[in-house]
Amino acid sequence: MVTYGTLVPHSRAVAQRDWGSKGRVDLASETFWLHRLAHHQHILTQYRNAEGRLAKASPDQILALLQVMDIPIHHPEEAQSIFCSLKARKAEAGPAPVTIADADQVASILWSLPKECATVEFVITDEWGQSSAGRFAPDSFPMHAPSPTGTSGIRQFSWKSPRLTIGYHTVQWQFLGRTEETLIIVAPARTPLLDTREWGLFFPLYALSSEGNWGAGNLTDLEHVATWTRQRGGQFIGTLPLLPTFLDEHYDPSPYRPVSQRYWNEFYLDVERLIREEGYAPLTATEIQSALGELRQSRYVDYRHGMALRRRILEPLATRHRSHGFDDWLASHPDVHHYARFRAAMEERRTPWRTWARDPIATEDPGYSDKIRYHAFVQWQMDRTLKMFADRERDQGGGLYLDLPIGVHPDGYDAWRERDLFVPTVSVGAPPDAFFSQGQNWGFSPIHPDRLRSSGYRYFIKSLRHHLRYAKILRLDHVMGFYRRFWIPPSSPVHDGLYVRYPAEEFYAIIDLEASRSESLIVGENLGLVPRSIDVALNRHHYLGTWIASSTAPAPDDTLSLVGTHDMPPWAKFWNEASGEQRQRLSDALGVDDLNTPSSQVLAALLIRMAESQSPLAMINVEDLFGETLPINVPGLQNDSNWSRKMGRDWEDIEGDPEIHHILEDFNRHRKKKLGGSG
Repeated sequence: MVTYGTLVPHSRAVAQRDWGSKGRVDLASETFWLHRLAHHQHILTQYRNAEGRLAKASPDQILALLQVMDIPIHHPEEAQSIFCSLKARKAEAGPAPVTIADADQVASILWSLPKECATVEFVITDEWGQSSAGRFAPDSFPMHAPSPTGTSGIRQFSWKSPRLTIGYHTVQWQFLGRTEETLIIVAPARTPLLDTREWGLFFPLYALSSEGNWGAGNLTDLEHVATWTRQRGGQFIGTLPLLPTFLDEHYDPSPYRPVSQRYWNEFYLDVERLIREEGYAPLTATEIQSALGELRQSRYVDYRHGMALRRRILEPLATRHRSHGFDDWLASHPDVHHYARFRAAMEERRTPWRTWARDPIATEDPGYSDKIRYHAFVQWQMDRTLKMFADRERDQGGGLYLDLPIGVHPDGYDAWRERDLFVPTVSVGAPPDAFFSQGQNWGFSPIHPDRLRSSGYRYFIKSLRHHLRYAKILRLDHVMGFYRRFWIPPSSPVHDGLYVRYPAEEFYAIIDLEASRSESLIVGENLGLVPRSIDVALNRHHYLGTWIASSTAPAPDDTLSLVGTHDMPPWAKFWNEASGEQRQRLSDALGVDDLNTPSSQVLAALLIRMAESQSPLAMINVEDLFGETLPINVPGLQNDSNWSRKMGRDWEDIEGDPEIHHILEDFNRHRKKKLGGSG
């Protein structure tokens, strides 16, 4: 959780030291070898906590994490032999599975293999199927310094590729009767640079009530808000992740624990529009209106009943629909059949996939056919609707801001489909801090960094492309997760967790490549105590960080500016409950004389500060414009109001409010004035 008073997006660097010591090291020490084994598995055995103190891992903590990584260790004295065995195995592994290179540069690939290997043959293939072959003798390359771990029979050297074009290149190697692959990522040095001062509106789509929707916002509402925002001078609209969630018996509506990062949530379809397009209504108008009464009157989104009503209509529509457009889309999206079968199987079996005796992809079950067709049909409808929306916005100078979560639901499709990548018994979270004395457990499993590299980042690339097809701006949730993630072993308290390192530069190369191709802008969520090195990397790659306008520090010129985030209290609640010291600091920054000034008037000054900031992007939460005090989400609190509270006012009321018109006109005027260089 973050609050207005603790956001330090551009704080001083916090030294991130791995285990080590100055002076002599006892090579026979069990602790020494246990730590070396941990580092070999990318485990940080010490880190700086929220108080700036060094938190050091105990042997039991290290052992617990090594065991969930499938390292067969039970006692510290076993560490030396296991470490040497793993090093020896790695020394014979051949080429590194992934390497990166800048555009028009050669790639350097680290090799390690037995000295008796006389010849290596290879074929380099680009994304378009163009190939070139070659061979080399390993003993023609200068050797790296020999390893001190007893691998004297191993040759280590670096092989240089020919110059390669931007894109992904797969190298298939043949040596010693083996076949291995390396992915070479040739990326531009950075993503496109935004040379403007754009602004937009943010709102959770589910929370938007309108005259035409069914008790929750839909993609037609998204279009209406986008058009209205452009008419006010804005260039984009933002919302929470639109990924699928469990909305039936296996209930979890959190957009940050999605079923998959590669599909959409059909809950956001405009069903009445589909009825008109299909020319067929499975339910009568009277039946629909009767069912809608409670959905529209409820203060909270009733996902279960709302989804059940949608399916009563969408399943018959899917069953009877026939079109070349649908057939062509299915042919070009073969993976959707796997997703649809998984969702159908989970609905029929009504149990998590870990309990299944049979694979729903490998076995055909005719009883699933209607459900399978339903899930494929709604994915097509979501995809085509979002494409039409994105194309229209692009033509009009607008766009969509989307959010890519850091994890997925452990019982969801991705965790099942990509189960070789995930470490299923572990949870990701955050260590204890001043606001969460017991730490945070976010309830999703981490991806093993070595397994992700060995797979050539296929899963991450697909997830990224899924969003960048339609996102003008993409926010990367918890961007520090590209460097390290806090792993919590099974049945352990959060404070027994440890950080595991990830290859950030390889992630960045993929993001640079994909964002450049889609001409999208990248925003990294870097709020909280984030090492300066991460902010430097964001700047180097032309990603924007995040700046909260209520902080007393001026806005850096490489940020998205906000009043608050979905994990923070709305502005009116914060100001009403702020301490005298908090009010004084912010009032001084804004030039507000009276500490008892109403929140709406302070907000006006805050928005001017945002508008005139150096931030290339600024985004306003719609609910702040009318003084909402209830939060979108309270981190660490499990209740039905998180991710389900509706806006306190209908959209028609909001868009017709002259005061809101005035606020946005004033914001737009100050934004344009700053862009023009005056004022």
